[in-house]
Amino acid sequence: MRLFGNFTKVEEGADGTLMVEGIATTETVDGDGEVVEADAVKAALPDFLRLGSGPLREMHQPLAAGRVDAAAVGADRRTRITATVVDPVAIRKVKAGVYKGFSIGGKVVARDPDDRNTITALRLTEISLVDRPANPDAVITLVKLEDTDMTETDTPPKKSDGDDSCDALADCAPLATILKALSAAVAGLSSKDMEELLSTLQAANTDEAPDDADADEEDEPTDDKTAGLGVDTLRKALDRARADRAGLLRQRDALAARVRALEAQPRAEDYVLKTAVAGVADAKTALDGPATALDAIKKAQRYPAHMTPAF
Repeated sequence: MRLFGNFTKVEEGADGTLMVEGIATTETVDGDGEVVEADAVKAALPDFLRLGSGPLREMHQPLAAGRVDAAAVGADRRTRITATVVDPVAIRKVKAGVYKGFSIGGKVVARDPDDRNTITALRLTEISLVDRPANPDAVITLVKLEDTDMTETDTPPKKSDGDDSCDALADCAPLATILKALSAAVAGLSSKDMEELLSTLQAANTDEAPDDADADEEDEPTDDKTAGLGVDTLRKALDRARADRAGLLRQRDALAARVRALEAQPRAEDYVLKTAVAGVADAKTALDGPATALDAIKKAQRYPAHMTPAF
């Protein structure tokens, strides 16, 4: 099952990244003569976005072009989506008019028994940039991420709830850099340390970061976008996380050394082999003078069986 929709506008962002938004599908008959009920799409969206975003591909091929950030079925029974195109090749194809729309790809789960062209249930698998649109009502607009002079028709839909502090991806770049470093540092941390870091992040996100003893309260305002993120506090937390991780690595190396030492010790079969080769009946004799299996074998090879010396 594939439903198609046209692009209506393409604008390049300052960083070359494109935000895609618009109507993904309606209950209008598409080019294949099929209709997808809005309730079917609505039921399929939670699974499609279960990882926080959905796959945005090219021509229904396993080529990642970006991500579907949000999708919802409105009161008018139209499915509106917001997606981001990041692949340079895909962006060039959209700008050149090679890709004229986008298509919803999925698997039909159920159809109306009275009208087999009406899809009542589906599993949504991906949304693709395509060169052959068909659904006449499924339109898409592409706008710049950092457009400061947008017309009313170009304005992206506002979030219904939650913090709207990151109006553009560039505004979130400092936070993304910090979180990347944090992710690399917290591997192996205890739950207590993790809770402390999360508390610090939450406080920084709400502009309630703990006071820094070294901070100057009379500092002049700055345009640094990281100023409200509690960078100093986060850096200290990262230092503690790295120290804890280093301690865990040292413990791992110490355990590995102990394992190697245990593996190097003579094993029980070494003593048994020595006793058997030497022809000594009393096992205590072998334990009184331990030798490796290799030594016992070498001595046995140097003497005939009737001349085997005592060890």
